[in-house]
Amino acid sequence: MIDWLRRLLLIPVFALLVVAGLVTLALAMLLAAPLADPAPNPSLNAAARAIDRTGSPPPIPFQARDGTTLFYRFYEPPGGAADPAGPVVVAIHGSAGNATDLNEVSHFLAQNGLAVAAPDIRGHGLSGTRGDIGHIGQLDEDLADLLDELRDRHGARSYVLLGYSSGGGFALKAVTGPLGPAFESAVLLAPYLGPFAPTSRDLPPEDTWAFANVPRIIALNLMRRAGVTCCEALKVLAFALPAESTRFATRTYTYRLATDFGPPDDPQAAFTASPLPIGIVAGRDDELMDAARYVEMLQGASTDQIVDLIDGTDHLGLISDPSAFPAILAAVQRR
Repeated sequence: MIDWLRRLLLIPVFALLVVAGLVTLALAMLLAAPLADPAPNPSLNAAARAIDRTGSPPPIPFQARDGTTLFYRFYEPPGGAADPAGPVVVAIHGSAGNATDLNEVSHFLAQNGLAVAAPDIRGHGLSGTRGDIGHIGQLDEDLADLLDELRDRHGARSYVLLGYSSGGGFALKAVTGPLGPAFESAVLLAPYLGPFAPTSRDLPPEDTWAFANVPRIIALNLMRRAGVTCCEALKVLAFALPAESTRFATRTYTYRLATDFGPPDDPQAAFTASPLPIGIVAGRDDELMDAARYVEMLQGASTDQIVDLIDGTDHLGLISDPSAFPAILAAVQRR
């Protein structure tokens, strides 16, 4: 009788062990899915190479709280004539790039009296380990450390956060999070608002920029929800860049970088809840984003959130075509 009861009590234990084993096997199979090495996107790569990076100021090092040396470039108006009481524009580059991608826009803003600080976001350019960060949330810490650096070195009193593409999604997350009170406003240039946002086009592979390892992302999302973060250094995103671009660009992202350098989970709710003025500037001919649908994302938001669409401008043209720059300046000055 006792043996029979013992065997009966062990059935649920064995069942749990079997379920746990099956879940572990399923997660292992998802994690083992290979990350694609996509073919380069000729048009996007040609447009990126066409950006004028001449005259970019030298990179300035600063130390993040974890001891890592990060870098930014500081654009000053001619003769250093920035309004000492005015804001510094903190300009965040897009995915796979670095601060020099915004060189032309930053020069234009500086020529119109605005100081601009353009960092290489950790995991890009000269900052940190290419394609990776230490933990999710570290980019917010780095941004806070950059603001301290700008206060100490340049006497900055206030800030406008400007973000391009993935940097625009990150900027939205930053200004609607704990760092929000540090900024007067935000300007998002053709922001990437996540794969399920109405603004993200469903493109054929030959026109796609970023290729995601969806099975691996699903597994890592489930593990993170369960409090397991052991595998977040695995690569989950690959960009349509040629192999020789590794010297300048970041070809892959780990899970933790891809998660951190992106939009909030619910961007529409972030727009609605934001206490700050937010401007969106995009080209009507954007081939990666459905620019006309940015207005949908602002439904229910305050009248301080404004969308400005520029005729004849595509995704990279927004940061390389001088005809687009006056609209960006106006958005920055609209705060």
